[in-house]
Amino acid sequence: MKKSIALIALAGSLAATAAPLNLDDVRKFSRGLSVESNIHRLEAMGLTEFEMANPPWTSSFLPANRGYAANNYHQKSGNLLSFLSGEFSYDSNRDEYFDDYADFQSGQITLTPEVIAELSTADKYDLLIGNFRNETSFSYRLFSMADYLNNQFGKLTQWTGMCHGWAPASVAQPAPRKTVYLTSVDGRYRIPFYANDIKSLLTVAYANSTRAFAVDNRIQTSSNPDDWNKSTIMPMIGNSCRNSNPRVDRDNGGRVRITDTDFNDDISNCEDVNSAFYHLAILNLMGRHNQAMVVDIDHNDKVNNHPTAGFKIKYFNPSNQNFYNTYRGAMAEVGSFDDSRRAFRSPRARYIIGVEIEMTFVDYRYFGKKIATDVDIQKYKKRTFDYDLELDASGNIVGGEWVNDIRESRVGPRRTRTRTVETVGHKPDFLWYAPKGMRAQAYLESEATGNWSSPTQPIPAAWAQAAINASYQTNLDYASDPDSNGFFPFRPQPEVIFKIAEKLLDFSRQ
Repeated sequence: MKKSIALIALAGSLAATAAPLNLDDVRKFSRGLSVESNIHRLEAMGLTEFEMANPPWTSSFLPANRGYAANNYHQKSGNLLSFLSGEFSYDSNRDEYFDDYADFQSGQITLTPEVIAELSTADKYDLLIGNFRNETSFSYRLFSMADYLNNQFGKLTQWTGMCHGWAPASVAQPAPRKTVYLTSVDGRYRIPFYANDIKSLLTVAYANSTRAFAVDNRIQTSSNPDDWNKSTIMPMIGNSCRNSNPRVDRDNGGRVRITDTDFNDDISNCEDVNSAFYHLAILNLMGRHNQAMVVDIDHNDKVNNHPTAGFKIKYFNPSNQNFYNTYRGAMAEVGSFDDSRRAFRSPRARYIIGVEIEMTFVDYRYFGKKIATDVDIQKYKKRTFDYDLELDASGNIVGGEWVNDIRESRVGPRRTRTRTVETVGHKPDFLWYAPKGMRAQAYLESEATGNWSSPTQPIPAAWAQAAINASYQTNLDYASDPDSNGFFPFRPQPEVIFKIAEKLLDFSRQ
């Protein structure tokens, strides 16, 4: 049934009202870029349909159950349904890696050009820096990190990985264009780094340089508006829902999170980024300024970051749920219809207008042998969100509410009665982005000194040594329970020297 918040009776009175949209925070989120908040002027700009000319790039999100970038994807089908082959079994992938590890240690594997060409991204990186297949190597430590998480939580979910690295990397950095052939630090090996290998290194670089250490000046996300203008900050708005099946609080206006103070309740953090904030950020930053966003598109405990590529907007009138050819026909006067969210509305609101936005997101692809060396693997997915906007008398957007799903089910002994059920529906958990050109950093980035100007030259020794040292990094695991003394455990966190990944990207675009 058509999504609605207008026709559901309010079952109880509400004492609290939600704060109106803070336009200053939208401006801070936009980091100095101009923000238009008037619906009439936004419509005059033609911002009802938009596609990015140079959208973020598709990559794998490097699943943990495949050992992140240490999995030899040249031997995989890349098909999510191929569970029987063990492709997404962590034990199977781990056994495969350590069997190969033992074969190399015993001399049963010779690094011929054919073998090198089909190594995992992490193994190629290790070979480049002269640290191949040992306990301090990047690939070994990636499986150590996966081991840690697997032991900590009892299993690795299918979605656990590095989407928090792929998404900002694809937003901030251009796509690699071709295979790059590099010479190892000792001059012995010529190593092909495919476009997908370069994407994987960029993904790890962004994932593991984001809030990597407790005291750190490198890039990180922040939900504090006072931080959003800082050069190392990726602005973030909204919350990560920690409920696998968030419920609608039907007795309190249909919101998923009741008030701004229930921050640690079972339904905490599930009302998400304010819909008006989302609308203004998408239309202004992406539509007007060509800055892609990152959205957690799943409204539950699953974190599923996807970069944005476009949108298409239609308007409906909340008083009758009908779509109209013009946005003006979809404007309903406040008080002219049964509004279940009336207690949350801005006191400045004079009109409510319904919005259906079809978002185009860049989708990930599981790496496999069919696309191992492909440069263009671009893939998209669409997701529709419904919400409303509150307008003042002049058409300025002053607030908004997400629209829930309305579903009918047959109930009773003979299923003769129809029951209407309100469910959460599609909503984005949180919204964030890496400004274009933002550079990741490894903790030991400064140790990579000297110049590397040509792919025909071996990687500089200082860069290689910095990469070896970075591969063996650890980090406090704040997701774990502290010990009896109140200390958090350390977990493996192997890092990529960003200067290396960035140089590979530069070489691939020459």
